[in-house]
Amino acid sequence: MDKKYEKAKRYSIWLLSKKDYSQQEISNKLKNKNYTEDIINKVIKFLDKYKFINEDKLVEKEIEYGIKKLKSPEYIKNKLLLKGIKYDKFKEKILKIDEFEIACNLALKKMKKNKNNEKNEIKYKIFKYLSTKGFNYDIIEKVVNKILET
Repeated sequence: MDKKYEKAKRYSIWLLSKKDYSQQEISNKLKNKNYTEDIINKVIKFLDKYKFINEDKLVEKEIEYGIKKLKSPEYIKNKLLLKGIKYDKFKEKILKIDEFEIACNLALKKMKKNKNNEKNEIKYKIFKYLSTKGFNYDIIEKVVNKILET
């Protein structure tokens, strides 16, 4: 058992040297390698004890990257939830994201590609595009009204 534990621990540290992972992601990686729950729990405790897993840092990076890539707060939230991070850990940070500004930037990019189209067609394309990107109807409507009035 000690050899398997050491091997699992080395594997986890190697993974974390490549990129940041959440506890759930490390746990899933170890399950895929057929380690027992007991070994996985011991490895997670070890990683927590020595602060190898920093989910707060992971949340910050993911939000920063999402904003940079013009992703909706809903998209970022879902990505973090898939990584196994509890919503309470990042709720406040998600709520601080300026969804309107991100949606405006995306809509302007879409509008540049469709500048020769009619106003109604542009409106339709922006609505469709932003809704597929995870923005809600109210934000999309505000964005379209702002962009098409100029």
